[in-house]
Amino acid sequence: MTAPTGSENTVLCALVKSDLQSAAQLHSRCFADGWSSETLKKSFDIVGTLGIGACQCWEGERCEGRTGQRTLSGLAIVRAIGDQADLLTICVDPDYRGKGIGRRLLAASEEAAHRLGAAIIFLEVAENNERATCLYRQAGYIIAGRRLNYYTDPTYGATAVVMKKTLAGKDTE
Repeated sequence: MTAPTGSENTVLCALVKSDLQSAAQLHSRCFADGWSSETLKKSFDIVGTLGIGACQCWEGERCEGRTGQRTLSGLAIVRAIGDQADLLTICVDPDYRGKGIGRRLLAASEEAAHRLGAAIIFLEVAENNERATCLYRQAGYIIAGRRLNYYTDPTYGATAVVMKKTLAGKDTE
């Protein structure tokens, strides 16, 4: 799949049940141990879990509110429980990277967590994923710790860096 070069745009949309198969395919394009559609479905069965998709729409298409077979160029899944949230996963199709989609998904995840009452959001990122770590630092995340042997796939290295961010307008004290 290659990124189109016409008058496309990206619209952020809620992930729905009909997106699970394409979301699983996207996740597998981005991660060697990508989540299956069943794993994605189970994650959405937990209260406080929201999925955000980056949907590609081209001139003349109606994208807002559209469901069914749509082209996902990225996705994020966030879960908020009480005053804390976790960014469970975020990914952008390799063909669409460098277009600000990851930054938009990250911001939308933070906004969703904030709306659900979270004051702080956490995430894990592979220690050797410099591109993602840079994005998170630019967005205001700080290192909160490390998890040794977190990843089983050697592509990522074994260590995860835990990062956190206080959400705007929320006090964690």
